[in-house]
Amino acid sequence: MDHLEKLIEIEPSAVHRADVRRLMVDASVVSLVGGMNPDAERLFVFLSTRAGTAGPDVMFELVTTRGGTRAAAYAEELLRREDVRAQGTPAFKVAYEMKTATTCQARLAMFDRIKKEGDLRCNQFLFQMAKCGKGPTDCCVVNDPAYKEVVRVLNAKK
Repeated sequence: MDHLEKLIEIEPSAVHRADVRRLMVDASVVSLVGGMNPDAERLFVFLSTRAGTAGPDVMFELVTTRGGTRAAAYAEELLRREDVRAQGTPAFKVAYEMKTATTCQARLAMFDRIKKEGDLRCNQFLFQMAKCGKGPTDCCVVNDPAYKEVVRVLNAKK
């Protein structure tokens, strides 16, 4: 944490670099292996209060790619807080809402926002929609032109 804070002090934009974000994700997982401790708490306080838009991004990555870890569980707990989510980018916010939506209808209602604000993080939740029934042919959206359009728009944003 000392090194991360020093780096951010010297180069504030470093928090948005892919390598620094990977470091924060990895450090989050490692720091909580033995349970909550001062270093882990310090890192998560940084992510939830001082990392700006990168904080919710890193915690969302923990939740969606490191499921089953203590770090992912704690990040998910923090992301339930409106004050933490409010720091995120519009792309994070729409991806988080897609993740937490409980029905395909709720996700369908977000298609316009996803096309405008979303990024590739939304794809995994769109693909889940294609399996909402027993199989791809039982899905409520598999042949929906709006569904195909939102997937096309997101994939074009690569």
